[in-house]
Amino acid sequence: MSSEMKEQAQGFINKCKAWIQKEINLISEKTGVDGKIISSILLICSIFCFINLFSKYITCLVGVILPAYWSIKAIESPDYDDDKQWLTYWAIYGLFTLLDQFANIILRIFPFYFILKIVFLIWCFMPNTMGALFIYNKLVAPYFKKYEDKIDKRIEKFIREGKLRGKNKNRNQLRKEALELMKKEEMKNQFD
Repeated sequence: MSSEMKEQAQGFINKCKAWIQKEINLISEKTGVDGKIISSILLICSIFCFINLFSKYITCLVGVILPAYWSIKAIESPDYDDDKQWLTYWAIYGLFTLLDQFANIILRIFPFYFILKIVFLIWCFMPNTMGALFIYNKLVAPYFKKYEDKIDKRIEKFIREGKLRGKNKNRNQLRKEALELMKKEEMKNQFD
């Protein structure tokens, strides 16, 4: 390895260390918990995730329980900006969870999967990174705006025609029925 590559690698490591320290300081400042404790918890969680011990629980803690707590606090606060941040986070979290269900089998073979997932979720909900808002504005909103009318019309049509009746059906039966109807509609539209 050349000295230039070593310097670049060391520079990257130093930037990562500085970024991590800045985030730990921010979390420490917001929570009142000592930075050393936060660093220790992050290290332990990272090790557990790396060896795939309690990974699902740690991911749930980071991606659901903490954001749910902060969402409740945001709802109770008079400021509406934090409500938008958390509503956006939950929309992105829902889409990510949907994608994760399909990619989960493939991605679990990578040892850093849960660590990357946790880092991604933290990036999404941290107020200083606003990752969920970034994803929403760049990826979700353009497609949503483009297809919103079509989706609304299809849902209205299913409801109007009574195809989604659910008095004695559970949620899974309704979901399966809706997907089957959408497939039939797509096939019908292909031949029209």
